Amino acid sequence: MEVSMIIKEKWKRLLWFGLLIIFVVLTALYGLLIKFQWAYRNIPTHHFIGNRPSTVSALKEQGFPFSFLVI
Repeated sequence: MEVSMIIKEKWKRLLWFGLLIIFVVLTALYGLLIKFQWAYRNIPTHHFIGNRPSTVSALKEQGFPFSFLVI
């Protein structure tokens, strides 16, 4: 009876450890997402990157046809 209790306890610890690892990885990915979002929003205005209305109007003023690229 004690052996099965020890095995169950080990499985519980392994499950909690796995969940902890998943939580840490997801937290790190969320942190990267926030960092990239912040960097995208702080692109200097003289760079024509993104689909902001100011970028589209600046490209049209310079005579470039409107186009986009999806990766």
